[in-house]
Amino acid sequence: MKFSRGIAHPLGPSVVHRASQLPLLDVNFAVFARVPTLTLLLFPPLTSSCPVRDPYASVPFKNRTGDVWHVLVHDLNPDVTYALTTPGAANRILSDPYARWLESPGCEKWMTVEGENFKGEGGCQESAQNAMAFLKSFPRLNGLQIKYPFTLCRFTAPENSRRFDWGNDSAPSIGYENLIIYEAHVRALSHDGTFASAKTAIPYLKWLGITALQLMPVFEFNEVEMGAMNSDYKLISDQEVSRKAPVERPGNWWGYNPMSWFSPMNRYASRAGGGAAELKELVQALHENGIECFLDVVYNHSANASCSLHFLNVQQFYYIGKSKNDSFQHSNISGCGNTLSPNSPMMLQLVLDSLRWFVTEYRIDGFRIDAAGVLCRDPSGAPITGPEVIDHICSDPVLKNVKLIVEGWDAGDQIGSGNMLLGSKTGFPRGDRFCEWNVEWRDAVRRFFRGDKGSSKPFCKALRGSPSLFKVPNQVSKPRPLGAHHGVNFVACHDGFSMADVVSYRKRKNTDGYAEVSFNCGAEGETPDPQIRAKRAQQLRNFVFALAVSRGVPMITQGDEFGFSKQGISNSWNNPQLFAATLPDSPQQCDSFESLILFTREMLKLRSSRDVLTRSDFFSHLLWLDESGRPRSSRKHSSSSANVGYIAFSVTGTEEEPELFFAFNNGKHGISASLPYSTNSNIRWRKLFDTGSPAALVSESAPRPAGMRDIIVSRQTCVLYEGSTPDK
Repeated sequence: MKFSRGIAHPLGPSVVHRASQLPLLDVNFAVFARVPTLTLLLFPPLTSSCPVRDPYASVPFKNRTGDVWHVLVHDLNPDVTYALTTPGAANRILSDPYARWLESPGCEKWMTVEGENFKGEGGCQESAQNAMAFLKSFPRLNGLQIKYPFTLCRFTAPENSRRFDWGNDSAPSIGYENLIIYEAHVRALSHDGTFASAKTAIPYLKWLGITALQLMPVFEFNEVEMGAMNSDYKLISDQEVSRKAPVERPGNWWGYNPMSWFSPMNRYASRAGGGAAELKELVQALHENGIECFLDVVYNHSANASCSLHFLNVQQFYYIGKSKNDSFQHSNISGCGNTLSPNSPMMLQLVLDSLRWFVTEYRIDGFRIDAAGVLCRDPSGAPITGPEVIDHICSDPVLKNVKLIVEGWDAGDQIGSGNMLLGSKTGFPRGDRFCEWNVEWRDAVRRFFRGDKGSSKPFCKALRGSPSLFKVPNQVSKPRPLGAHHGVNFVACHDGFSMADVVSYRKRKNTDGYAEVSFNCGAEGETPDPQIRAKRAQQLRNFVFALAVSRGVPMITQGDEFGFSKQGISNSWNNPQLFAATLPDSPQQCDSFESLILFTREMLKLRSSRDVLTRSDFFSHLLWLDESGRPRSSRKHSSSSANVGYIAFSVTGTEEEPELFFAFNNGKHGISASLPYSTNSNIRWRKLFDTGSPAALVSESAPRPAGMRDIIVSRQTCVLYEGSTPDK
């Protein structure tokens, strides 16, 4: 084995030049590590006959520039894989945090999961048997043919990714006014659960009216991780001790515990080593159909600290926490433990490099940043108003045209250190660049349709796109050029009740998670009662109606458009049946909520076809109306004594666009009302939508005669009328 000094930049592996004996390569390895010694382990290429391997060479890092160890290794096979080891990691084999590609299956020496050591004493064969015995306690994962969930690092892309041809691919560059986001999980977009088969969902997404697919985490993660901080882990461990045998484990299905910030998930590939190429194929196919691709990214925490693979876990400076008695206590500001410190120099650099990598290598159009409140904390964990990592993201030229969405809070409130930035006096930093998940919209809409006292005024603000949150500049006096589009509106997301469960359960069945604004329409959980089921179906139509007509960017979570239920579980990260909804083979299969899927499609079609509904101006031309159809002040909506609320308004578009009239009744009884009063005696009104009807589209066959303005707005109903004159 020939090796020489190498260089300290760039971090990770990089092919310096081709060796004299093609196809062998000279590869530079550079690793930032504050350790006394560091060793590079090289493994032979993966073959079906030898899925569990020992390293064939050990190369010590002898040169260090600052805190960066580096070595240049000569004449390497392109398919050789590598790992790292250091005495401070108890002889565990570690992944390189800057490895761009990982490979499955892995090595038996990594079979240390959550402190349970499955490394046998009888050599490779016994080690593999012990590992497989452990994996068999995850039958759902085993059914997906996941045999070795752990991975080695690659210094070159798999061949199918190296040879990938983007052809004439170009980003759709969809404007925020036309953005309709669909949050989904790769495993549930198709029966196969792979990047490749996810392409089969594209016709459905287009049919529904989606313009951006937002994928839940696709970074490499450990599916057999239980989560030592989760109560389920202790329960299973206690059961195994009492039974003296393995107990079925659900595994990690969501993927919010990254082991890599560069490599796509290997088990989302339909073929060995195909993750990188298949993700590119999916993005390319989405672009060809005018759909952008967003990734849900996790920079607030890493895979659990006892995971034997993660190099960062032996480097405390990547994390927020405290050193105590020669040990490091990880902070739980993230809510999942192992809270990273994105404003520490090296973690900041990793965040930027990761985002750039997925934009340049995979042509990703946008990112949703999970628990972004952590990105607004200093290395000690204290909240800060001018985080460096945010400034760097906003000023990076590679990320200039990328859409950025944040979950503007973290879980610090659970440990007495809250950092809810949405709606705070300062707001999320650099509000000129980031869109934010609008949970105030979510809760206001839920409370209004639940019939809460005093819910009318917050609901009116929600319909306008939450101007109190996004209309004024934030603390650094940056304008908000996107206006109402800074808010991403949603009734439900992956985290919490599904939309159907919001109207079916008052209390969650799981002990973790948080209390939600929800109601059950008369019975808790599933019920055969046709009246209760009809009420729930109507409330779901109300939610979709409000989402489609509100200012802001709408987001739908996979399954909500056809009434998917998590059966009262609000935190289904480890539930193999309920982690996400599987798409139907056809819309006709979704009849559980009386054509909700068709109603959703028609409402989104209406939104996309009316410019007046997609502007960023917080409904500047909106006119609030009373029951007689005459103007009234929005202050009258603020009464806290009434248990019912009638809200109506009209909006006018351009001269070519007809006037629209919206009415909402969250009460228990119908209301006699009038369509807008107009000095134009020729205006004629036609009903387009009525959530009191299960039909997807209830357009009246002909406009009402001029002057016929009296209508009934039924209980807990939303209606939409279109007004036009004969010459329009």
